[in-house]
This record gives sequence, structure tokens and C-alpha cells, in this order.
Amino acid sequence: MKFKKLILLDKVTMQGNQENELRELAEETEIFRDNPKNKEEAIKRIGNSDAIITSWVDIDRKVIDSCPNLKYIGIWATGYSWIDVEYAKKKGIIVTNVPAYATESVAELVFGQLISLIRKTRQADEAARKGRHEFEKFMGEELKDKTLGIIGLGRIGTRVAEIANAFEMNVIYFSRTRKPEQESKGIRYEKLEDLVKKSDIITLHASSKEELITPKLIEQTKQGAIVINMGVGRSVNEDVLIKNVNSGKIRAILDVYKDNKIDRGIRDATRKNTLLTPHIGFYTRQAIFRLTQTCTENARSYLEGKTKNKVN
Repeated sequence: MKFKKLILLDKVTMQGNQENELRELAEETEIFRDNPKNKEEAIKRIGNSDAIITSWVDIDRKVIDSCPNLKYIGIWATGYSWIDVEYAKKKGIIVTNVPAYATESVAELVFGQLISLIRKTRQADEAARKGRHEFEKFMGEELKDKTLGIIGLGRIGTRVAEIANAFEMNVIYFSRTRKPEQESKGIRYEKLEDLVKKSDIITLHASSKEELITPKLIEQTKQGAIVINMGVGRSVNEDVLIKNVNSGKIRAILDVYKDNKIDRGIRDATRKNTLLTPHIGFYTRQAIFRLTQTCTENARSYLEGKTKNKVN
């Protein structure tokens, strides 16, 4: 069994033979290499297809109602808040995602960026390239014995905790549900407010769409604390965060942003207190290969009548 028409709706990175493997799933396959400019263009691209693979295109009621032949949506990502999965279910459309493909990539970037910030490697690199042998300007800090507060102890948060233990950090966490197995390994549970007050470094890995780090909580952080967000952009109140970064109270490492937009205020934040990246946490060769491979396997499993990684 094959799809009649499969659309790759936006940017999907394929390596090796992966494009051919996807094409084999359908009688006809159309691949778009850029993002649709608006909802109307997305609807036009989907047309009469019965299956799509998409990364971050909004698929809401209007899109679903405009594409009556659609039966399968494969998400080239873990998150799916931009897909109306419940309405899709009512319309008989199966939606799948790709869990756990970038655990190592994100966790490693947390510590790569963290060490870069506290050891001032960006500034030191700039000085060295100008021929300035001035180590005195780049006094850094050690991670050992610092308290790391993890918000969201899923797969990525748990891996971050494991790496932190190797650095001999004190690890505490907040999660919607307690994690007895991790607590047995010495990771201590704290209420969110207490975690914020006690942590030298706060790292967010929760999938929640609500604002977790509110203005009130930001005001309660330690002087010099570091806030890392590689989870969901809207988890942090960006305006108040940047205000406190610019005042010198806290530092920030950001890879995700509210509404996927890097606002001017963030771009202009004090450089010595910030490290910004444009959502590269997941983007390694190994993770992207796993992502596309699993996305293909999800679509194949749907065709075989035993759908994997279904979210609705």
C-alpha cells in the first residue's frame, strides 16, 4: 500500500538515501525546500494530497477543512503545538511525531554554551585573533559544586542531569510529576519557586506552552544566576529576563524564543551576559538523520496499519 500523493510541506533535511526512501512511500511525491509564506500557500501546496510531512507549519482547522483528502500528517519534529491534533482526529487524520531523536544534541549544547559563557571563550577568541595575549581579562568560573536547577526532567532534562553529575554539580529539579528513579540517584526535587532561589544555573527543558519563569520568579533569582532556555520559547518572560540581563543581575543562554522570533531587545542584550543561537539545539548530523529516518518509519508504519508514535 502507498499514499496516492505525499507532500513534504517545508524544510526537511535528508541525507544519503533518505529522499528515495520517502519517495517509495507514495505514487506521487512533491518536495518543497522552503517554508510556505502564509496559510493560503500551505493549503495550495497540500492540495488534494492524502499525506504530508511537515516541520513547523501551522496546521489548524482552516487548513484541515481546506484539504479534505488529507489522511496522514507526519511531524518532522518532537513538538506539535502548532498542529490542531484533536481536530485532526475528529476528521480521521492520523498525526505522528518523532520523540527523543535529539536528546544528546540538546544536552551537549547546554554544557557547550554554559562553559563558553562562564569561561568567556567568545571574548577570549576575539582578543587572541587581534594578537592580544591578555588572560587577565578573562577570569572564569568552574561548574564543580554549583547548583544546577533543571525544569522538566524528561529525556533531555535527565541527560543534562547525568552530565552535570560528571561535573560534580549539585542537581535539583522541578517537574509536573515526581521522578523517584532519578531522586534515588541523588537528584533532589524542589518546588519551582525554591528551585529558582537556590540555583546558580537554571535550565529549561519542559514542553509546557505556559510561562514558567515569570517576572516574579526572575526577580527571585540569585545575583549572577544563569538562565538557559532550550525548551519552549514562551516558557520564559523574555522582556523581564532581558531587563535583568542588561542590569547585570543575571545571564542568559537562549536557543528558543517566543513565537520563534528573536526580538530586537534580545538581539541588543548585553553581549557579555548572553549567548544566543537560532534554535540549533537539535541540529546535528546524527540527530537529523535519526529524525528523518524515524519520520519515514512512522509513515511506513501507518501504511502497514500499525502506526508508530501517534499523538492523537
